[in-house]
Amino acid sequence: MIVFAVASGRKPYKNLETVQIIYSTVQLSPPNITIQITEINELVDLLKYVVIYNEDNSYTEYSGQGVTFTLVMADGTQTKLFTMEIY
Repeated sequence: MIVFAVASGRKPYKNLETVQIIYSTVQLSPPNITIQITEINELVDLLKYVVIYNEDNSYTEYSGQGVTFTLVMADGTQTKLFTMEIY
């Protein structure tokens, strides 16, 4: 049972509420553009489905576009979520 839980990942934002995020951005690299996310309600709805697996730094070996979401929370913490779109 423990092996299954580790292999399947976790959903750290499944109980997230809109009032918990005060500011959010998304950065695209390339072309190194950062955009403020204004629809926090939609972002929260999507983040509830995000599954986090083990950290993997293999993205440095691929060609594609990096997408970094920055979440600034009401309690003052800041979290960055990185994903890679591979071409």
